[in-house]
Amino acid sequence: MKKIKKGIKKMERKITNDVVTEIGLTQRNKILTLEGDVAAYDLRGMKKEFPNITTLKIKNGVTAIRISNRTFPNIRKVISESPLFETKETMLIRTSKLKSEKGILLNAFCKSEEETLYFKNVAVIADMALDGCVTKKVFNTEHLTCINKDGLSGSAFDLNKAHPGSGPIMFGDCLIGFNDDTGSYELTKDVKYIIFPEGFSGSKLERLVVKDYKLLSVLNGIGDAQICDTLYIDDIADFREAFGSNEICLNAKHVQINDENNYLKSQNDMIFDKKGGILYDSAWFLSGNAVIPDGVKTIRTYAFSSPYIASVEVPASVTNIQSGAFLNADNVTVIQCNGENVPHGCIEAFARNYEPYPDDKNTVIKVVCNKGHVFLPRYMTEKSIKKLDKICNEEFATLKKAYQYAINEEVRQDTMIREYAFSKDKNIAAYLKDDIKSIVLRYIQEDRESDAIVAVNIGMLLEDDLREIKSVAENASMRELILKINNTLS
Repeated sequence: MKKIKKGIKKMERKITNDVVTEIGLTQRNKILTLEGDVAAYDLRGMKKEFPNITTLKIKNGVTAIRISNRTFPNIRKVISESPLFETKETMLIRTSKLKSEKGILLNAFCKSEEETLYFKNVAVIADMALDGCVTKKVFNTEHLTCINKDGLSGSAFDLNKAHPGSGPIMFGDCLIGFNDDTGSYELTKDVKYIIFPEGFSGSKLERLVVKDYKLLSVLNGIGDAQICDTLYIDDIADFREAFGSNEICLNAKHVQINDENNYLKSQNDMIFDKKGGILYDSAWFLSGNAVIPDGVKTIRTYAFSSPYIASVEVPASVTNIQSGAFLNADNVTVIQCNGENVPHGCIEAFARNYEPYPDDKNTVIKVVCNKGHVFLPRYMTEKSIKKLDKICNEEFATLKKAYQYAINEEVRQDTMIREYAFSKDKNIAAYLKDDIKSIVLRYIQEDRESDAIVAVNIGMLLEDDLREIKSVAENASMRELILKINNTLS
């Protein structure tokens, strides 16, 4: 028979669906022990505060822990027998599955203004991990790669709170935002990393000045977030070779470069070689109509990364658009080419060689040049894309029935409707006549109100069909479509 040591008694626990949701603690307890006979602990429902608890013990077998900093504000020692959690730490850190990676900070508990946060074993800050921490003393952030959406909530670094004054908000060596009155900021070598919390739409900074182009690589840390309105590159060095790599990040609406640079220049929020013949890059948040200046001959790979461009104007001087020149260009619906034909690579740059996803609404591209216009399906086979690119480059005026190259029937219908709305081609009318009602209903289902209006406007629908479509549109709250149908019926 095993001897039982006197005075040692497991705390009472409430277990729901194999998860411990409550532990019977008193104000006399100094240690919170998570026993390994139950794998998961979620104590966030414990509303009472236990400031007397200073040590967290984790037994082997525990695999998941979710607790609130404010319930146990004074835990300053974590002892873990479980390999899933760091031991001998002042914070609760889940270890990484890979030995080469640092862990996830789950709880920093409520560090006071005098205390320090050390992040030497942390790569990710989980939601609410810093809740209740008022300290601004942070060190060893070199391994930090991600801050979850609410990772800073409730702390001195909470970006949803007011931060009066001017200058950067630093989290150790990591820049995470700017104080509210900061209009302009110069990025220096003191900033080792820039990380914005996930879901953060971007800072309100008006102008970011970078005097060394190599510092632009630091912007990689914020991913697709916008760091400023205008990015000014105050560097006169020759860094043409850096474009197309991760060294150059232009996370802004507008981009400008020092006029004294003898190798590069900026215009229309784009960057070119000094002579203006090669377009290297553009602001990642460029929006609306992108007007490429006259004189440009080549548009390089990765020249455009913004998903907010709606149309592109290409001068007659452009002869070559390299593969991948327009990334994220699925919202571009109009390409205006100011020459007799379309530049080589243009169709390949905007077309897609796969089936559209359910949320891909811009399935048709209008291409215009001096010899006329054509409506092209965005989605085609790779063979069709290459064929159309060649035709548009050499004999644009001869291109007919481009809709036949669509990758599927739905994209073909979309393209034919746009073409018929312009040309009133009788062959297209005969093809669409029996399907127009189902096409409009599909547009409503896909939340494509503007396309539904175009389809209604071509005048093929019978009154009974219009009334049925109106009923469906009312359920979808498509007011403009309803108004169009009412005007058609009146």
